[in-house]
Amino acid sequence: MIGKLAISQFLSAKKLDEVVGKCHRTVIDGREVDLLPLPHPSGLSTWFRTEPGKTLLQDALQALAAHPAWLGLLDAESRE
Repeated sequence: MIGKLAISQFLSAKKLDEVVGKCHRTVIDGREVDLLPLPHPSGLSTWFRTEPGKTLLQDALQALAAHPAWLGLLDAESRE
């Protein structure tokens, strides 16, 4: 999920620093899924260029890179 509007559709958080950088497990339409909120990369936003946003964005990107679903996609792509 990218941006506060998208995040608010699934998670109740008043501030981005409450959810960005963490993986959130939830159930959507009967399926258990992981949500990894990211800030919107708008040129007007400074959130991801200042602390704590800068560190939380790095945490989120590292969590994404290590997530089994992402690794599975990379593995499937390498077998093609």
